[in-house]
Amino acid sequence: MIDSLTPTILIVDDQSENIWVLTEALKNDYQIVFARSGLKALELAETNLPDIILLDIMMPGLNGYEVCGILKKHVKTQHIPIVFITARDEVEYITKGFELGAVDYITKPFNLSIVRSRIKTHIELKHHRDHLSELVQERTDQLIHKDRLATIGTIATAILHDISSPLTYINGNIEILKFELSDKNAPYIVTKLDKILEGTKQIRQLLDSYLTFSRHDKINKQHILFHDILQNVVNMLHYRLKKEKMHVDVSQVPSDLKIYCDKQKMIQVVINLMNNSIEAKNKEPGLITISASQRDSDIIISVHDNGPGIVDTSSIFKPFFTTKESHHGSGLGLFIVKQIIEMHEGRIEAEVTTENQGARIHMYLPYCL
Repeated sequence: MIDSLTPTILIVDDQSENIWVLTEALKNDYQIVFARSGLKALELAETNLPDIILLDIMMPGLNGYEVCGILKKHVKTQHIPIVFITARDEVEYITKGFELGAVDYITKPFNLSIVRSRIKTHIELKHHRDHLSELVQERTDQLIHKDRLATIGTIATAILHDISSPLTYINGNIEILKFELSDKNAPYIVTKLDKILEGTKQIRQLLDSYLTFSRHDKINKQHILFHDILQNVVNMLHYRLKKEKMHVDVSQVPSDLKIYCDKQKMIQVVINLMNNSIEAKNKEPGLITISASQRDSDIIISVHDNGPGIVDTSSIFKPFFTTKESHHGSGLGLFIVKQIIEMHEGRIEAEVTTENQGARIHMYLPYCL
């Protein structure tokens, strides 16, 4: 039975009887596509990307050599192995085929056992090459990401060092103001000063979060009411939510639901997700709905907004990926979220949604008593 994983062979020959013979010999093990002209072969090679091409040399119009030359010049098709079909076994004909990039040749009339053997060998070689290329690309991406994150860690360390003194100065003066105002019955101003202190604390935590991914920081887990985490975040983002006319609905979060987590890192997760929703807002009023529940051995936390949605989720958790303008985002927000969730032995998923149906992010954290 042939399925979608079955290798595909493109047979190119202007003689129908040759196509028939090869098809009958190969159809039980491979998917067969065929063409009777060079032009049609080029079209099918690009659209089907077969695992191997059996290419007749002598054809009217574009001959096999010309077709091979064109295929080898195109990035999309240049890695497809080509086996020439020829009625001639003179050295110059065979040599020319190899010089153009063919991997082998078979002669007419066909010895079908040899044909099957050579096709099997070259398809296996191609699959090994493809797998090796994927491993090389994956490792290259990992090294690039590691280098970029190390650079961010270095920069964040320098920035944290440089702003540590000014932050300490600001915090100290605010504490003095709070002390002086405490005797003057000015609770409103004291409350505002507390929010400023919370903001400077968040600046330090943001820098710490970037440092997290250039080293293996330990996390300090404890049982925390998720409602308290949300309240912290809403308080921190109060001004921005008000300015952007965003409403946050947490009515679907049980007030007694606890999660086993590092509180500061989980606050960072929710801040990053809510900031994404705020920045993606395309209608007013904006709405962010957060829900949480326990299901079997998982705590499931979902964040849903009424923005434009996510039509392609393949890259959104990758570092430095962003759909924003270059000066509006680093492309690290969701990557950091994913890293923190994985630190907690959880996982995160994004739903593919149709346009203007909002983004939906789901996080799964292990339930711990």
